[in-house]
Amino acid sequence: MKTLRKTTEEWVETQGEWLGNPLHQPAISQLLLLADGIDAEPTKASLHSQYGLTYRSLLAERPKETEGIDDLDLLLRNSVGVAVSNE
Repeated sequence: MKTLRKTTEEWVETQGEWLGNPLHQPAISQLLLLADGIDAEPTKASLHSQYGLTYRSLLAERPKETEGIDDLDLLLRNSVGVAVSNE
């Protein structure tokens, strides 16, 4: 069975350069420590809650992707004040 610690480590490794920012290291360390706690005590709700908050906090700092939108479309949308969303 895969542990939450291993899953978290794999997630961190796959996020690319944006998560390599030194400012993110405390949150990454906290995620790993919380994952260890959850693996040891899977029924402790407070650990799950804190893990979720830390995870979502990191995700909120992820750069917005504009993949699939060409540069001209992006320029035109921004020039008329239309929000660009790739969701």
